[in-house]
Order: sequence, then structure tokens, then C-alpha cells
Amino acid sequence: MAERVSANHIAGVLDKRFEPQRKNNFTVRFTPPGGIVPLNYDSVVAMSVKALPFPQETSDTLEIPFGNEIRKVAGITKFSSEQLTVHDFVNGETAEIFRRWRLAVYNPDDGVISYAYQYKVNGDLLFFGPDGEQKRLWQLIGMWPKRVKYGSGEMGSSATPNEIEIEFEIDKYIYKGSSN
Repeated sequence: MAERVSANHIAGVLDKRFEPQRKNNFTVRFTPPGGIVPLNYDSVVAMSVKALPFPQETSDTLEIPFGNEIRKVAGITKFSSEQLTVHDFVNGETAEIFRRWRLAVYNPDDGVISYAYQYKVNGDLLFFGPDGEQKRLWQLIGMWPKRVKYGSGEMGSSATPNEIEIEFEIDKYIYKGSSN
């Protein structure tokens, strides 16, 4: 019997298994270290998110030569740094959160680098279906802002709002599964 190629199963009326995951149905959730933001301000970041690349992990290859052959096995696994882009609003709350968090990493006034427990946090990357129901969850373990770029000024433009780019180091991602 010949195989038939058809797209009838994609976004069909009877089966929701092949509903596409939309790129704009996600959010990132974390609470910066204590004292950086007032209570209930962690949602300010979630409401300011523009973009965040999804998790990427890579394993180094460990080569084992033996005789005239090589066998390859998994070595150290690395998780990529990720750049969170947020909209910069006039009241400055979003920018202030990341400015204070960077001060917890390194304070240029006194040259002090804090202990890791003082600036590293865990977070979540959540994906939603088109109906708003949470479908997938990744835990972001040991995240901290490695770099913050507060945007740029441009005298000849008023068409695009300012954006803040935060590069996070993340120790690892843990996929916690989907809900169906």
C-alpha cells in the first residue's frame, strides 16, 4: 500500500495533537534576588517581555580511540546564554530592576563582586496553547544577568521604542514536561 502525503492532520478539527506552538505564546517568570524589587514587581518583567530565545543545549563529544577506530560518547553538556529583550517603559521600573540586579553581581562603586547565592536565581519559561492554557514548562536553573544593554538613543527616530537587552547565564534548563 502506498503512503499518502497529506496535511489534513495539521490543525485539524478532530485532533489537537498537531496544533502549532505559536512563538508569541510564552512568558518568562523569575523573581530577582531579595531586596532588588519591591513586592509584586516581578510581574513587571513578564509584562515587558519582547523576545527570548528558547532553550539550547549541546553536549561535547568525547572521543575514545581504540585500534583503528574511534567511539564517540557524550561529554560535558553546556547550556547556552540567552538574551532576554524587554520593552523600556517611561516609568523606568523594568530598567531599574535590571540595574539593581547587575549591582548585586558587580558594584562599580566599590568593585565588589557578590557571592553567587546573592545574585543567582531560578526561573521558568512557560509555553501556552492558543487558548492560554499552560502547555510546557522549562525550569531555568542558576540564572543571572551577565550583560545589560539599556538601549540606544537615536535623534532621527521616534518610530521604534527603546528596548533593553539582558544576557543571562543559565547553569541548566530542565524540561518539566507538558500538560495535555
